[in-house]
Amino acid sequence: MFIRGILLSIFAFATSVSHAATPLTPERFTLENKSGLREFYLYSPSSKPSGLVVMLHGCKTSAYEFDQGTEMSKYGALHNLAVLYPEQNVFYNYDRCWNWFWGTESEIIAEGIRTVQLRYNLNRENTVMMGMSAGSAQAAIMANEHRDLFKAALLHSGLQYLAATNLNDAQASLEHGSFTPFDKAARIGFQKNNSLAPVRFMVVYGDQDTRVNPKNSLQTGQQLLALNQLLARYDQRPGIIDVRKSSTTANKPMLSFLESSIFMDGSQIGSVIQINGLAHEWSGGNPVQPRNNPYGPKIVEKFFSFLK
Repeated sequence: MFIRGILLSIFAFATSVSHAATPLTPERFTLENKSGLREFYLYSPSSKPSGLVVMLHGCKTSAYEFDQGTEMSKYGALHNLAVLYPEQNVFYNYDRCWNWFWGTESEIIAEGIRTVQLRYNLNRENTVMMGMSAGSAQAAIMANEHRDLFKAALLHSGLQYLAATNLNDAQASLEHGSFTPFDKAARIGFQKNNSLAPVRFMVVYGDQDTRVNPKNSLQTGQQLLALNQLLARYDQRPGIIDVRKSSTTANKPMLSFLESSIFMDGSQIGSVIQINGLAHEWSGGNPVQPRNNPYGPKIVEKFFSFLK
């Protein structure tokens, strides 16, 4: 197992070091299934939160550090949202990467989501997911195979569903893109879950990302759009697509971005955002942690505005 962890260390997407204080004290609980044991950290501002945000961290990052960078527990405290951080264990991946290329961890993450939903009487309609890098790749799996659990996903600097399905192909997919065509991945994802409800998505990437080729984010958007089209057709909805593009001008030190807003049957189903000058970093994050760029758009706020 330790040797496997060393082999997986080549897939380090992010680094982290700092230890600033958090606004809430998290509750920790542990779950175990055939993929092993994982810890979950839950921040809740009240006994009756109005919703749940599930956060999937990247490599070399703990749940605590991801919260510091995204400041999601602070946002949750302001808006009465519970925030759940599943955490990868170094025993299963030496660099704490989610093993997205094997797809073996979806069930235990899903079990953690159900545990919190049951406790607070929450459901798909008030649950969303966010992921960064390896966490984004894992979130893409969840959006296909467990779309009955949440209504929308923010996928930051990651890879599409089934981009790679083994260790050997994983590094190549980071550099060159998915091994699985997006339309084929959509058909497989469609068959993995019975829910016909659309999955809203926001895909975000930096044009200066040298760790995960930006091509991967574009493929993620294509795959999720194709999945939603299949869901619409099976549900006897038209599935008519309209794309509207917009951009901002750089206002130093703030970064500019290009956005493609994707509408299906008149309602916005997705958004793909290219942030100019952003590397492999969380946009609008707190630089108390590495891999967080405070000059990009506040992507958390933008995501929730998109959901309104």
